[in-house]
Amino acid sequence: MYDRQFYRAADFSEFDDTVSQVRMFLDAGEEVRLIPLCYAPNLRRFLHRQGIPEVPVLSIFDRIQDIHGDETAVISYRDYPWPEDIEWNFTPFVITTYLHGEHYASIDFDEDGNLLWINRYEQNAEGTEQPWSRLVFDDRGFISSILYFENGQAAYREYFNREGIWQIREDAQTGSVSVNPSAARRFQKSVYARLEDLIQEELEGMLEELNEQDTLVIAAKEQHDLLVLGAGTRQKAILSFYGDRYALDHADVIRQEAARAAAIVADTEEAAQQLRAITLNMGVAVHDLSPFDMRLSPGRSQQIRALRIFFPIDGLQEPIRSRALQQLFQILESNADAELDVITRKSDSSAAIGIANEIRALLDEHPEVRLEVAGREQAADENRIEGEQSTKGPRIHIRGCMHESDIAGVLQFTRLIVDIRDNPDQYIQIAGISTGIPQINYRHTRYIAHQKNGYMIHNISNLQNAVNYYLDGLAHWNEALVYNIHLIAEFTGDTIVERWKEMAGNG
Repeated sequence: MYDRQFYRAADFSEFDDTVSQVRMFLDAGEEVRLIPLCYAPNLRRFLHRQGIPEVPVLSIFDRIQDIHGDETAVISYRDYPWPEDIEWNFTPFVITTYLHGEHYASIDFDEDGNLLWINRYEQNAEGTEQPWSRLVFDDRGFISSILYFENGQAAYREYFNREGIWQIREDAQTGSVSVNPSAARRFQKSVYARLEDLIQEELEGMLEELNEQDTLVIAAKEQHDLLVLGAGTRQKAILSFYGDRYALDHADVIRQEAARAAAIVADTEEAAQQLRAITLNMGVAVHDLSPFDMRLSPGRSQQIRALRIFFPIDGLQEPIRSRALQQLFQILESNADAELDVITRKSDSSAAIGIANEIRALLDEHPEVRLEVAGREQAADENRIEGEQSTKGPRIHIRGCMHESDIAGVLQFTRLIVDIRDNPDQYIQIAGISTGIPQINYRHTRYIAHQKNGYMIHNISNLQNAVNYYLDGLAHWNEALVYNIHLIAEFTGDTIVERWKEMAGNG
C-alpha cells in the first residue's frame, strides 16, 4: 500500500493474498486481525478500497507514535496556520500558495479529495527554490509526520501523536532513530541504529500480548520475514508466498525462514514444487492453496452479439506473441462478430502505445480489422485512401487493467479467455471461472481441464482451432459453464478457510 496523488496512475496492484485471505476469514465469521509493520497513515482508506474496512488493526506504528483508537476528525488544508497575506492558486491538480511572490507551499490530495500532504518550500542563498518540509496527514485527521529537508535533500522525519508531540526522529541519511525524552519511558533505548530494530522491539511486545494459540500468517517478503520470525513469537507462524513478491531463487534465506515456520503456503503448484525442493528434509509442510476464492457471478456475454476475446499480452514472448496475434486477426476476419481485447496490466501510457504500434505493424495483411487505443479508432490502412471514412467500428481494443476490478469489469462481457503465457495469471483464471468463461492455456494448471472448461494447446499453430471450438456455437461454451459451476464448489471461501484451519491446527 502507498499514498499517491489522484493524478498519478497506480503502477502496481494493491490487491494480494493477504487482502483475499482477510476477506475470506471475515466472510466465514472467523476472527482475524491485521498487523501492518509499515508506516501507513492512510491505512483505513486502503482497507476501504479493498472492501475490508471492518477488519481490526494492530498497528506497529500506532504503538510507536502512541496513537490510540480510530476516532476520526475532519481536517482541511485551511486548518493550517497560513500567513495572513498568502496568495492562493487553484489548479486542476494541486493547490499552490505564494508569499510575497515566492512559492510557499503546494497541497496534494488523493483520488477521493482527501488531504495527503503539504509541501513547503524556501529560497536558498542563491535564490533557488528548494523543498523545506512535507507535512503528512493521517486519515484520522491529524499530522502524522513531518519530513524535513536540508539543501534540498531529505534530512530527517519526525513522527507525531495526536497531540502533535513528536515521539521518534528518523535520520534519513543514516537510518538511525532518536526517541523524544518525553516518550523515553515507552522504549527500551533512547537511540536505535535502525528503524527495523525499533519495529522488532514493538512487535515483540505486541506478540507477547496476543494469545499463544493465535496463528500468525506472514505475507512472505524478504524485507521483513526474519524480522517477524526473530521476534521470539510464541505463536505458530505460517509463511504465505504469493506471485513475484518473493524471489524463490534466494534459497538460503528461505531455508532460514522455513526453519522457524510451522508451515508454508504457496499460491501455485509450480511455486509449491520449488519450495518443497528448497526445504527438502527440513520437516516443514508446504501446502499448495489458492489465494482467491471463487464466487459464481455469471457474465453477460450471452446477452450481446459481440464475441469478445480476452487476450493478456504482458510477458508473452516472441515468436509466440506475433504468431498468436496473426491467428487472432484471421479469426476477426472470418467471424464478423468477434472482437479482441488486448489486455495489459502496465499503468504507463507508453505501454499501450507500444502495443498499438506492434499490432498496427502486424495489421498490414488485415486491412479490414480496426484498432482502438486510448479511445481513438485507427485502421491499418487509414492513410492509404485519403479522406475515406469507414463505418465499421474497431475490432481490436487495447485495455489497461491495472486493478482487479478493471479485469472483472471486462470479463463481464467476455466470451473467451486466451492466456497462453508460460505463467497464466492466477487471478484471471479464477475470475474467469467465477464468471463462467472457458479459457485457452498453454501451461497446465489445476483450474482448467481440457475440453471441459477450457482448451489446452501444445503448439501455437493450434490456437485458431481452439478459439473456434468455443466461438462456433454455444454447445461447448455451455459445457464449460456447467463445469465451472461445479468447480466453484471446490474453491469457495468456506472450503479454503477450512484448509487454513487444518494447517493452523496440524502445522
